[in-house]
Amino acid sequence: MSGYQIESNAKSRTRAGKYGAVTAPAEKPGVAPPRRWNIVAVFSFIAYYLPFLGGPAHTHLSAVDNLDSTFVCGSVVGLFYRHPAQARHLLLAGHLPIYLIPSLTWPTSLLNLTDNHFLAYVLTDLIVRLIALFSMFALARCITSSYGAAVTAALLFAFAIAFPGYGLTIAALPAVVLLLQKESEEPGSRGRCALLFCFGWNSFLVLILTSLLLVPVIQRILFGPSRHFPVRAWVSYLSGLALGSAGLIYAIVIRLPLHRSEFALPGVSASMAVRTFLEAQFSPINWEFGSMSLPLAFLYISAVLAFAFLRTPRLGAILLLIVCTVAVYSVMHYEGFANLKTQAPAFVRAFTPDRFYMVNAMLIMVAWLLAWNGASPRFRQVLLIAATLQAIAVVRAPHLNNAIGDAIHQHLGRQTLATFADYYKEDDYRSLKATIGDAPVLNVGLDPMAAVLSHLATIDGYYAAYPLEYKHRFRSIIASQLTVSGKLAYFDGWGSRLDTFSTNPASLTLDYCAAASLGARFVISRYPVGDIHLVFVRATDHYGLELYRISQCPTSPMKL
Repeated sequence: MSGYQIESNAKSRTRAGKYGAVTAPAEKPGVAPPRRWNIVAVFSFIAYYLPFLGGPAHTHLSAVDNLDSTFVCGSVVGLFYRHPAQARHLLLAGHLPIYLIPSLTWPTSLLNLTDNHFLAYVLTDLIVRLIALFSMFALARCITSSYGAAVTAALLFAFAIAFPGYGLTIAALPAVVLLLQKESEEPGSRGRCALLFCFGWNSFLVLILTSLLLVPVIQRILFGPSRHFPVRAWVSYLSGLALGSAGLIYAIVIRLPLHRSEFALPGVSASMAVRTFLEAQFSPINWEFGSMSLPLAFLYISAVLAFAFLRTPRLGAILLLIVCTVAVYSVMHYEGFANLKTQAPAFVRAFTPDRFYMVNAMLIMVAWLLAWNGASPRFRQVLLIAATLQAIAVVRAPHLNNAIGDAIHQHLGRQTLATFADYYKEDDYRSLKATIGDAPVLNVGLDPMAAVLSHLATIDGYYAAYPLEYKHRFRSIIASQLTVSGKLAYFDGWGSRLDTFSTNPASLTLDYCAAASLGARFVISRYPVGDIHLVFVRATDHYGLELYRISQCPTSPMKL
């Protein structure tokens, strides 16, 4: 490897610091340590997925950005491959163009061809985490000669990924850094370019685009100056990203106004911005980037402590990069900056330039590995304790935390996450579909995406991009409810969740005729609803979902 060789795999490393020379002997040659660690990796994956064997009725999963968005959109894509017209009809009653679903062209979306939604979820989760494992392991082996440390970092990185719905956006990032570096040293490998293209093809362009600006910086820190700029490799990766988000790019080309152009979330105070800055680095629980990765505070803090003793430049540079990404996020959410953004052109408001934190999970793993390289045997025990604590925190993933600790949570009076089956209520929705047919519905007190999973057309939902005019039309349904629920700024400044924001039937104020103008013919509610425009039809047996028909309203649906 040209440039700076981070660690030699053949000799001892010596680090001189404030406390004298620290020597870390190289790992002894042989196949036993790799074999042992490979067994650890296999059994770790088996243990992680054992709770899934309980099936959808016993597997608890987090909903935010997972069950209520990305997974359902993926299932719609799977249906689109088989029945295009039916899939289009599901999305905001046909008002949302199918090409705005980000994962429409992803090869990994083929996993959703099965009608078994739980199986599709598990397979997607498994593939994403396996790719994350090998991706991080490959980069780790270029950073450290310790096979065990590389496996540890790879496992923690794989299991720290929050949700599988983001595809390879996070999972493949370490491999992207490594492949781009390899191409800068020995350009012309078709295999590397093909891998980069595939990784980009299954990633979110809008999520990773800003973070790509940091990749050359990361390469420079880890590997030193490059011989060549890998133009061909970058073109391959960016081409894959473009193909993976071809629909969104098409919408921009045809100048379709999207709801994202009104992004203007209210900013937080200076004290809250500082709190966010600190919690996003040091808190093992409260982490602003939870939709991307679980908190990795134990590894991060141990790496910071290691730098306090070692003062190695590359470890310091990586830690500084982490601090900068969190600082950018905190500043951009400060009310002073947020106010400036509201005055920016629509295109700028649609773009989210705070996504540098997408690289943080990888950077924290790299920092821990660099700390391991330079640490004395005694301080490595500290790093090992940090990794153990991090492993305990990571395996408290939704399906494990709730399956094992459900009784404890109930005893303590804490709310547990719903199971896959309880969240989607597929049998109940399918029974309602026998009555509803293809008629669009509005959901009250329920996640509308659960209805979409059971192939019910809804006029509400949670989508990353949809026509701006539809947002304005939908707002007429919930105009009064936004004030009652306190969601006025939330919807007007963001609006990705087209929801009725109703948790209390006593304070429900919805315009059902406005819903009818968008095409809705029925209302599905979690509780009884009284309105002169609603006629009760039936309730389901298991979850007691109530079905109402909208009546005495103009029947001609609005056309966008």
